[in-house]
Amino acid sequence: MTRNSLWRVWLSQILLVAGIVALLAVVVRRTSAENGRVSLTTDWSHRHLIFSQPHSLLDSFKLSANPRYVQQWIRRNARKKGNANGETGSPSEPNLLKGDWSVYLGNLGTVGAGNFPAKFSFDITGSSCTAPQPDFIVYNTSVAGSTTPVAAVDSGAFTARSATGATITIVNGANTLVLTAAGANANTAPGIGTYNRGTVGNSLTVRATNLVNAINLAGNGSFVGITASSVAAEVTITATTAGAAGNTITATSSTTPASNFAWDFSNLVDGAPGVATVAAYDNLYTGCTGAVPSPYWAYNTGTGATAATSVALSKDGQQVAFVQNVGAGGVGAQLVLLKWAAGTSSVDNPQDLTGAGTNVSNANYRACTAPCMTTINFSGGVANVDTNSSPFYDYTPGSDTLYVGDNNGSLHQFTGVFSGTPAETISAGADVWPAIVNAGTILTSPIYDSNVGQIFVGDSAVSLHRVDQTIGSGAGGIVSTAALGNSGITAAPTVDSSIGNVYVFVRGDTSAGGGRRAAVCQFSTSFAAAATCIAGGANHAAVSSNNTLPLAPFNAGDFDDLYYSSANGTGNLYVCSTALAAGVTHTALWQVPITAGVLGNPVQGPQITIGNDECSPITEFKNGATDRIFVSNGDDSKVAAPITCPSNTVACIMSFDITNPALWGTGTGTSATALVPGGASGIIVDGSAGPAGSSQVYYSTLGLGSCLTASGQGRGGCAVQASQATLQ
Repeated sequence: MTRNSLWRVWLSQILLVAGIVALLAVVVRRTSAENGRVSLTTDWSHRHLIFSQPHSLLDSFKLSANPRYVQQWIRRNARKKGNANGETGSPSEPNLLKGDWSVYLGNLGTVGAGNFPAKFSFDITGSSCTAPQPDFIVYNTSVAGSTTPVAAVDSGAFTARSATGATITIVNGANTLVLTAAGANANTAPGIGTYNRGTVGNSLTVRATNLVNAINLAGNGSFVGITASSVAAEVTITATTAGAAGNTITATSSTTPASNFAWDFSNLVDGAPGVATVAAYDNLYTGCTGAVPSPYWAYNTGTGATAATSVALSKDGQQVAFVQNVGAGGVGAQLVLLKWAAGTSSVDNPQDLTGAGTNVSNANYRACTAPCMTTINFSGGVANVDTNSSPFYDYTPGSDTLYVGDNNGSLHQFTGVFSGTPAETISAGADVWPAIVNAGTILTSPIYDSNVGQIFVGDSAVSLHRVDQTIGSGAGGIVSTAALGNSGITAAPTVDSSIGNVYVFVRGDTSAGGGRRAAVCQFSTSFAAAATCIAGGANHAAVSSNNTLPLAPFNAGDFDDLYYSSANGTGNLYVCSTALAAGVTHTALWQVPITAGVLGNPVQGPQITIGNDECSPITEFKNGATDRIFVSNGDDSKVAAPITCPSNTVACIMSFDITNPALWGTGTGTSATALVPGGASGIIVDGSAGPAGSSQVYYSTLGLGSCLTASGQGRGGCAVQASQATLQ
């Protein structure tokens, strides 16, 4: 037998063994997913480091050692046990909808535009409500932590003129205020008065002002410990004594005679002894008993500190990592590592972890008893804040490393994060950390691909960089593209580790002339220095019909199931950008065909607003036979078909059926829509169909709304759960 023949035999045997091992790994994972407990974390990063189907058995074997590949496989293939919860994509599903729950996330509390909550599923094959570990979801609040009490509030509005003799009643303990609709504002005795119901021609704003003036008369509002204010037609009452006690004050209005005034809540809400920077909820599903959801824990991790980017979870869900900006005492950004403990704390009653015993040194963090935390100041001092970069954790066994950027062009590496002694890597010489990627620029969230040992990160100067995991910014450690346009990159790149491609979302490309367009640029993970993405080039896909920039940052898109299932990166990428209609720039969805990892000509889809508004990042998930994308627009929602949002003045979250991409076009209609004040943050998908209420999406509002779930009522930012099929 010739040497070449022997080599072919040996190679075939090696590939056969590798294939068998890979297949066994899949079988083991499948068995675990179907018959045993498989826990799963899902955060912002899992939609940015992705894996299309491995194109060979050897690649499958190699990728099966990557925890993130396994996590993606489980997420996309494991189906929960139990009933299907209506996940059929049936045309009979209702089109106007509300979330399963919406709970108060703090006054102005929000995960933030482009950021995501993080979900822990105790067992991806089922839905855990109770011990030994319930499923839970974590939200940063983007609000400065505090131990200063917050006053309780309630709001209401007139719909018409009050009838004579109608009443508005406010009760605080033993004291009751009764205001009766009449011809003037007055106080006739402690707790007894009248409010001017106005004339027939008065506006609702005038009626609101009259009620405010009546409440603020001595002996009226002061008798029950409240003051009042108004904005346009909305009246807000506020407890004069801050704290949780104000939540016991009740407010009602008569229907006979008709006051034509409705309160948002039957009692004041949002009164609290402090402000949380991060909060979690459990008992998530409609099939759970008791309050759904329930406050799981909430902490103030720094007085005056703000957690304004997405959080990350340890693999077992027992620890949380996030960045907070302090802005006091010469400190800029801090990495916070937190061990949580289920307890009585909530957004309305956060536990303060900043004191001795709960805020421990880095050396003592590993042994501290939950709840406890440690902080690591970013090197560089107060100038190194972070408002755009979320932490990326490497789950590879033995790594325990985290990467995050800052607003001064530096990429930071932290080690010993969830299992060792936490510390920032600070070194010089052959390897340099923190890595100076592009001084003075704002970095995106970084993506580490262990397959090539490189971290990929964009910046506000519109360049993409790859940073060697071992060298940092040492000699040859950073390779950068040319400037890819004239308007910055804010979204993290998406890396397909299977085929070695990086997709970059550029708000304004290199088009000639004054007009610039949003564009998707595609590079190899081994791109050369000064690589370009030129309009009309093979690695460039313009997603605008009129050379107009998106009004706000161009957020990341997502791929369809065809792409994830293909062996060579073939499918479609969906993004949200601009399009022209009747001479006006609107926000529209676009489909970018991809063949063997190469971008095709974008196909314009439906316009989803009546103006140029920001979109949320797009999130895709195939549940059963139905492949969907989820996205939110701004406050210029389109109420006309085929979008059919509930209002044109309130933002709208929506889903689209993309199971058959050939049907994509301007006439594509929504599968479901729902109001979301201010728009939605990034959207996390729960999993495949299962018991009632367990196949969900999670997000937070960007604006203020009324959060109505009994276990977490409030007027402010809301954390929301809605079903995948109907967003109800």
